[in-house]
Amino acid sequence: MRGGTLYLVATPIGNLGDVTRRCLEVLAQVDLIASESPPAAKRLLSALGLRGRVVPFREANREQAARDILARLQEGQSVALLAEAGMPAISDPGWTLVRACHEQGLNVTCVPGASALTVAVALSGLPSRRLCFEGFLPRKGRERREAIEQLRGEPRTIVLFEAPHRIRETLADLLAALGDREAFLGREFTKQFETLRLARLSNLLEGLEEPRGEYVLVLGPGDATGETPEVDPEWVAFLDEQGLSTRQTAAILARLTGLPRRQLYQQLLDSSPPD
Repeated sequence: MRGGTLYLVATPIGNLGDVTRRCLEVLAQVDLIASESPPAAKRLLSALGLRGRVVPFREANREQAARDILARLQEGQSVALLAEAGMPAISDPGWTLVRACHEQGLNVTCVPGASALTVAVALSGLPSRRLCFEGFLPRKGRERREAIEQLRGEPRTIVLFEAPHRIRETLADLLAALGDREAFLGREFTKQFETLRLARLSNLLEGLEEPRGEYVLVLGPGDATGETPEVDPEWVAFLDEQGLSTRQTAAILARLTGLPRRQLYQQLLDSSPPD
């Protein structure tokens, strides 16, 4: 290894009290701070009583910014890379800079800390032994449809990020494509108005308040075959023998299959013999 060092510095995702001692030390000592959001970085520095030169490192300018940063590293300078909040190089263009450091034999290290990804998984109450992180879905068109379709057969717990103005559309699209599976929706982690909900996708959609703040959506594991679960007639017969109402039967079948309760209720009504 040669030259200076690129520090990937995790910053608090909401509560300033989560800042680490090492984060403070590195931000106070580096020659340059590159951030996905310079305004957020400057607010953080001000709140911590620190000063430093901040430059943007975004998707739009990453090629030129990377050249400038790599040149500084080769000269022996130290650079901190920040996300808007949380861990950089996760679902942001920072990974390209890290790769370039590896390719050029430059020093790169991490100052670990808060991450919305791991916080959401830990708070979700959903299986976490195997995960599939999708980041942000494509915004529209064929690319979005194909991305959602690929999730149908994913057997692992899925983690998605979403902007507030698209969360309603995303919940509806996932419900239509994946069925009414269990999911967790969280926002404002570690802040005063932190919101956490574990429910079926349909319930999350119905209970969605005025969208505010970036969301993290954790989808429970689906059917590994990618096929829509079918209702076993023997289940229906058994539940009918228990003297349950059609509404109660539909609720139980919804939990067994992951299909929407209203859809099952209507199917049961349609299949019932006339009085």
